[in-house]
Amino acid sequence: MDRPPGRAALAERHGRDKNGTPPAAGSSSAATTAPTATASATATAAATAAATAPTASASATAPDVEGLTELEETLRKDIPKGSGDYARALALATLHKDGKLPYDELEKAVIALKLPPHKLGDDYLMVPVPKPPNPADFDPKMMPKDWQGTWGEVAMAYWLGKLDKATYDKLHAAAHPDCKK
Repeated sequence: MDRPPGRAALAERHGRDKNGTPPAAGSSSAATTAPTATASATATAAATAAATAPTASASATAPDVEGLTELEETLRKDIPKGSGDYARALALATLHKDGKLPYDELEKAVIALKLPPHKLGDDYLMVPVPKPPNPADFDPKMMPKDWQGTWGEVAMAYWLGKLDKATYDKLHAAAHPDCKK
């Protein structure tokens, strides 16, 4: 039986250590794998980082979609205490699933959220979370805090059944075209 790669393997595949930390500049792994940056490449990288930096609140960056704000507030009440906030992404996915938001508008709205990849890579978000020994302690609506402000918010909509895998993959390809598949 094929098992999904472990977190350490995913982190290594994305050029990070087992804790998700990128190699330090000047370290042997950074020096052997990272190309020398030119001034223009550095400026481009800085502009890209600024454009994809996590936002304090995803709701501040998404375009207006009819009924979105109300649904977002309703869904936020169902997110467990201690969870990261993913109400905006869940509301967009719910509107799409209910037929109130066509795919092209969903894609534009999700891209407008500017959610960067998770620090361990977006493949990490697709590793199923094992249920604890006591199922009473498991709440599928609980999102890890380190997913907030990343593509993990959209992954939660998938895990809760608001996006099918094909739609999730299509959105991911549109939002993160450079992610390794």
